[in-house]
Amino acid sequence: MESKSSSKFEKPNIVAKLESAEVKSFGTKPKNSVQFGLETEIKVLRDLEIKNCKIIGHRIKTPFAEVDILFRSTKGVIVLLEVKSLSKWVWLESRVTKKQSDRLKRAATFIESRYNESVQICLAYVIKNKIFYLAHEA
Repeated sequence: MESKSSSKFEKPNIVAKLESAEVKSFGTKPKNSVQFGLETEIKVLRDLEIKNCKIIGHRIKTPFAEVDILFRSTKGVIVLLEVKSLSKWVWLESRVTKKQSDRLKRAATFIESRYNESVQICLAYVIKNKIFYLAHEA
Protein backbone atom coordinates (compact mmCIF):
# COMPACT_ATOMS: atom_id res chain seq x y z
CA MET A 1 0.00 0.00 0.00
CA GLU A 2 1.35 3.35 -1.01
CA SER A 3 1.29 6.09 1.58
CA LYS A 4 0.84 9.71 0.69
CA SER A 5 2.75 12.21 2.73
CA SER A 6 2.88 15.86 2.06
CA SER A 7 3.99 18.84 4.07
CA LYS A 8 1.32 20.99 2.45
CA PHE A 9 -2.32 19.98 2.54
CA GLU A 10 -4.19 20.69 -0.67
CA LYS A 11 -7.95 20.37 -0.63
CA PRO A 12 -9.11 18.49 -3.73
CA ASN A 13 -11.92 19.80 -5.88
CA ILE A 14 -14.85 18.08 -4.15
CA VAL A 15 -17.05 18.01 -7.25
CA ALA A 16 -14.40 16.30 -9.38
CA LYS A 17 -13.74 13.82 -6.57
CA LEU A 18 -17.44 12.97 -6.29
CA GLU A 19 -17.91 12.65 -10.02
CA SER A 20 -15.04 10.23 -10.37
CA ALA A 21 -16.25 8.22 -7.40
CA GLU A 22 -19.82 7.45 -8.37
CA VAL A 23 -21.46 9.55 -11.06
CA LYS A 24 -20.62 9.07 -14.70
CA SER A 25 -23.19 11.27 -16.41
CA PHE A 26 -26.34 13.26 -15.82
CA GLY A 27 -27.67 12.10 -19.18
CA THR A 28 -28.58 8.64 -17.92
CA LYS A 29 -31.51 7.74 -15.73
CA PRO A 30 -30.46 7.23 -12.09
CA LYS A 31 -30.44 3.65 -10.86
CA ASN A 32 -31.98 4.49 -7.50
CA SER A 33 -32.94 7.35 -5.19
CA VAL A 34 -29.52 7.40 -3.50
CA GLN A 35 -27.76 7.94 -6.83
CA PHE A 36 -30.38 10.50 -7.88
CA GLY A 37 -29.83 12.37 -4.60
CA LEU A 38 -26.08 12.37 -5.13
CA GLU A 39 -26.48 13.68 -8.67
CA THR A 40 -28.77 16.44 -7.42
CA GLU A 41 -26.26 17.42 -4.72
CA ILE A 42 -23.45 17.50 -7.29
CA LYS A 43 -25.47 19.92 -9.43
CA VAL A 44 -25.75 22.20 -6.39
CA LEU A 45 -22.03 21.80 -5.54
CA ARG A 46 -21.13 22.84 -9.09
CA ASP A 47 -23.39 25.87 -8.84
CA LEU A 48 -21.87 26.92 -5.49
CA GLU A 49 -18.34 26.59 -6.87
CA ILE A 50 -19.28 28.72 -9.89
CA LYS A 51 -20.59 31.32 -7.42
CA ASN A 52 -17.20 31.23 -5.62
CA CYS A 53 -18.54 29.75 -2.40
CA LYS A 54 -16.06 27.76 -0.32
CA ILE A 55 -17.24 24.18 0.12
CA ILE A 56 -16.51 23.02 3.67
CA GLY A 57 -17.99 19.56 3.32
CA HIS A 58 -20.49 17.27 1.66
CA ARG A 59 -22.65 14.65 3.40
CA ILE A 60 -21.27 15.54 6.80
CA LYS A 61 -22.46 13.28 9.57
CA THR A 62 -23.37 14.93 12.87
CA PRO A 63 -24.96 13.26 15.89
CA PHE A 64 -28.29 14.80 14.82
CA ALA A 65 -28.49 14.69 11.03
CA GLU A 66 -26.46 14.22 7.89
CA VAL A 67 -25.75 17.62 6.37
CA ASP A 68 -25.99 17.58 2.57
CA ILE A 69 -23.65 20.52 2.00
CA LEU A 70 -21.82 22.87 4.34
CA PHE A 71 -20.23 25.92 2.73
CA ARG A 72 -19.04 29.45 3.39
CA SER A 73 -20.83 32.06 1.31
CA THR A 74 -19.03 34.85 -0.50
CA LYS A 75 -20.14 37.08 2.40
CA GLY A 76 -18.36 34.78 4.88
CA VAL A 77 -21.47 33.16 6.36
CA ILE A 78 -21.41 29.43 7.11
CA VAL A 79 -24.45 27.83 5.47
CA LEU A 80 -25.92 24.40 6.18
CA LEU A 81 -27.68 23.45 2.96
CA GLU A 82 -30.36 20.79 2.65
CA VAL A 83 -30.81 19.75 -0.98
CA LYS A 84 -34.20 18.62 -2.29
CA SER A 85 -35.36 17.74 -5.76
CA LEU A 86 -38.84 18.66 -6.93
CA SER A 87 -40.81 17.67 -9.96
CA LYS A 88 -43.61 20.17 -9.16
CA TRP A 89 -43.74 23.33 -7.05
CA VAL A 90 -46.89 22.12 -5.29
CA TRP A 91 -44.76 19.60 -3.34
CA LEU A 92 -42.48 22.31 -1.94
CA GLU A 93 -44.01 22.49 1.54
CA SER A 94 -44.00 18.73 2.08
CA ARG A 95 -40.32 18.19 1.21
CA VAL A 96 -38.99 19.06 4.70
CA THR A 97 -40.93 17.57 7.60
CA LYS A 98 -41.04 19.10 11.08
CA LYS A 99 -38.93 16.21 12.36
CA GLN A 100 -36.29 16.80 9.69
CA SER A 101 -36.39 20.55 10.32
CA ASP A 102 -35.76 19.98 14.02
CA ARG A 103 -32.85 17.66 13.23
CA LEU A 104 -31.32 20.26 10.89
CA LYS A 105 -31.59 22.90 13.62
CA ARG A 106 -29.80 20.61 16.10
CA ALA A 107 -27.14 19.85 13.48
CA ALA A 108 -26.67 23.60 12.89
CA THR A 109 -26.23 24.16 16.64
CA PHE A 110 -23.67 21.34 16.73
CA ILE A 111 -21.73 22.90 13.82
CA GLU A 112 -21.93 26.34 15.44
CA SER A 113 -20.21 24.92 18.52
CA ARG A 114 -17.43 23.47 16.34
CA TYR A 115 -16.81 26.66 14.34
CA ASN A 116 -17.67 29.11 17.13
CA GLU A 117 -19.83 31.17 14.77
CA SER A 118 -23.44 31.19 13.65
CA VAL A 119 -24.72 28.89 10.92
CA GLN A 120 -27.55 29.73 8.55
CA ILE A 121 -29.85 26.92 7.43
CA CYS A 122 -30.95 27.09 3.80
CA LEU A 123 -32.71 24.82 1.35
CA ALA A 124 -31.77 24.21 -2.25
CA TYR A 125 -34.64 23.07 -4.42
CA VAL A 126 -33.66 21.56 -7.75
CA ILE A 127 -36.30 21.45 -10.47
CA LYS A 128 -34.95 19.98 -13.68
CA ASN A 129 -31.83 22.07 -14.33
CA LYS A 130 -32.75 25.06 -12.17
CA ILE A 131 -31.67 25.59 -8.56
CA PHE A 132 -33.55 27.79 -6.10
CA TYR A 133 -32.03 28.73 -2.74
CA LEU A 134 -34.35 29.61 0.14
CA ALA A 135 -33.61 30.48 3.75
CA HIS A 136 -35.10 27.90 6.11
CA GLU A 137 -37.65 29.31 8.54
CA ALA A 138 -36.85 28.49 12.15
